[in-house]
Amino acid sequence: MACLMYSGSLLLTSLIALSVFFCSSARAGLLEHFAGHYGALEIYDERAKLSFRVNPAALTQPAPACSLHMLDQALVALAQKRIAPKRRLVWDKLRFPAHADWSLGWQRDQHMAHALKRQTPWFFESIDLPTGKSTLARKLADQTVSPLTVVDWFKALRKSTLPYPAEAQLALIETLARSDSSKSYRRVSFGTQCDTSDGGVQSWNVGFVDHPLGTVYFAVLVEGKNRDVLRNKAPSIRDKALAEMNYWPKPGQPRQ
Repeated sequence: MACLMYSGSLLLTSLIALSVFFCSSARAGLLEHFAGHYGALEIYDERAKLSFRVNPAALTQPAPACSLHMLDQALVALAQKRIAPKRRLVWDKLRFPAHADWSLGWQRDQHMAHALKRQTPWFFESIDLPTGKSTLARKLADQTVSPLTVVDWFKALRKSTLPYPAEAQLALIETLARSDSSKSYRRVSFGTQCDTSDGGVQSWNVGFVDHPLGTVYFAVLVEGKNRDVLRNKAPSIRDKALAEMNYWPKPGQPRQ
């Protein structure tokens, strides 16, 4: 299948050149889902062995990793049987006192799914875990990672080929699986965001979708100034891009 290169621009605080790499079955509309935000997108169709990309250069560049290290820490905890996915940990207020900038979601007892969704800072630290053994763990040593490295990590997780017991990897997949997925479409995803050194905010949404014809992997990286806007922007880009490529049901489309 022939592939094309499309070039365009977005307005952040200035015009920033972006490019979209896509095959003939795709639409250049993938770029439009960023709607004025700088960022990058990778969608990899494993069955067709095709990548659909926004801003390909950024996909290989290290970026602030935010709380991506929690993915590997979750595997360490599961592999060592230090915690079961549904076991609730008690928040030790004396050992981990709340800071002024802590969200209310962090200041409560919670289990692994909640800790991963909220990136609760005390959760994995309270279990006192060693550093992970995967490629992602090693890349995160300097607090940066590229989107394609994260995609590769999810490929290995999906196939249970990370250096952890297979049951631990399957348990993490089930923990990250979204409850709004149907029997024909299962989305396993992780979102995180953090402040950048230049005063901005960066959001990630990464994972994979099992759909009726196979599996696709995705990574969304988007930057801006407003934390609340970006918190919803990354998953919105993910859902719209996947739906455009027919890897996720379009809004209003019945699920099989």
